[in-house]
Amino acid sequence: MKYATGHKRPAGYTPPTSDTDPIMKLVLLSAILAGSAPFAHAQAYKCVYGNGTVSYQDQPCVQPGSHAEIRVIQPTPEQRRDAQLRARQDALRAQLLDLQEEEIARRRAQLEESEARRAAASPSARPRTEADKCADYRERLADAQYWQKRFLHPANIQREEEKARHYDERAFFECKASDRPSVFDKK
Repeated sequence: MKYATGHKRPAGYTPPTSDTDPIMKLVLLSAILAGSAPFAHAQAYKCVYGNGTVSYQDQPCVQPGSHAEIRVIQPTPEQRRDAQLRARQDALRAQLLDLQEEEIARRRAQLEESEARRAAASPSARPRTEADKCADYRERLADAQYWQKRFLHPANIQREEEKARHYDERAFFECKASDRPSVFDKK
């Protein structure tokens, strides 16, 4: 809240002190230094009041002996130019970082959208029916029987026999009679 002159402050209000608000101290000092930049021989005064409040101002303190003179060193034109250049570079870096963050967010959104579309289009996304499961068993059984006949090494043949037996049992116990492989399909 802003308080105009002549208005009362809320109950319990105490002005900030250097002990309780070091940031305020820094802000005030930087404001004074920034305001005094155009003057060649600017001076700042640090005033300490009886209640411990610290104030920075361009005029000497009202109470004698309660101030300290602060010398403000003016930068050279070259130092000002370098500082302005650094400020512009920092601003450009900040803009670049913002653009990079936006690009990352845009790519992440595209990736999530792409994955969602892929998941919706994939056959595994739709519910698997009993007929699908039995058709899969029949296909795997036929594949195992095919490779059982083609392999020459006994270990490979045995592996394919076990696979064929496994899928035949699963089809027998998990599928309806109409979805099972027929006994006439077996050799």
